[in-house]
Amino acid sequence: LNLGFNNLISLPEDLSQLVKLKTLKVGNNILTHIHRQVCEMNLRELEATPNPLIQPPLEDCERGISGIIRYYRCLATRDKPGKSKKTPRFIRKAINIKLMKCKEMSNSHLPVEKAAERQKHLV
Repeated sequence: LNLGFNNLISLPEDLSQLVKLKTLKVGNNILTHIHRQVCEMNLRELEATPNPLIQPPLEDCERGISGIIRYYRCLATRDKPGKSKKTPRFIRKAINIKLMKCKEMSNSHLPVEKAAERQKHLV
């Protein structure tokens, strides 16, 4: 099923009723979230990029359905009672990379001296 280029801001709620669906393409929309229910659909292939994805992170969505399933499994493991609430390393790494890029972009319009001075205050 190809739902690309439809300006979708979210996936249809009744999408999970398509029990025989094996391939879902939702690229080139305005999706920020791929919900956990998609992992329960027995999809073989999910193409969700490009989209302004927040959850799961873009890096996981680029890996397809297996990356999204892995992301939600890690979250579920983290949220179990008695388990450590420590964020998985691959999620921490992705967040750090995004923060570094944001800092670089926020400093790119400043002269070099002012960017260095501002960097000291951000850290």
